[in-house]
Amino acid sequence: MSRKGKKKANNQPVVSVPVPSGISAEQWQHIIANAMVEAEEMKEQKKRETQEAEIVRWRSVMGYKEFDDDNEAVREINTFFNAIGCMIRLCSPDSSSEGC
Repeated sequence: MSRKGKKKANNQPVVSVPVPSGISAEQWQHIIANAMVEAEEMKEQKKRETQEAEIVRWRSVMGYKEFDDDNEAVREINTFFNAIGCMIRLCSPDSSSEGC
């Protein structure tokens, strides 16, 4: 017999929450819906922050730099050579990072 048919018993106690008499069911529904939306937004924000932290960590491991020169040509040249250096570090056999 398969295990899919078995159900676990719910051993959690039922908690009774006192409901204020001045709030209607629609207002409660609105409050709960807003709380759910806010929780979802917080989860997405935390996910974005962890992704950004991971990108920053990888850039520091690879030695990637951001250039803020006023001269656009100098900035582009520096960025190009920086990218070349990062690719060399990534593919070098003595590199501690995982690569080629």
